[in-house]
Amino acid sequence: MGRKFIKVAENPERMDSPEFSNYIGINEKTAERWAREGRGPKRIKIGQRAYYFRPNVDAWIENLVRDSGRGEDVPTLASKIA
Repeated sequence: MGRKFIKVAENPERMDSPEFSNYIGINEKTAERWAREGRGPKRIKIGQRAYYFRPNVDAWIENLVRDSGRGEDVPTLASKIA
């Protein structure tokens, strides 16, 4: 069993897909599926890479919490979206 290393964001305001997935605690394939389906926060693609901007991600999470109406935590809401 090898160690898993998590890449630290080079730019704290911009995240690539693996950083975004790690930030909200989901699988990277789930993040890609959400993007294809038009779910999840806004992102920008430059070439083959997608980038998420932290203010957009945080606003998206905040909207999920507000829309739940029950004050559930983010991991619970993320599992309901998947």
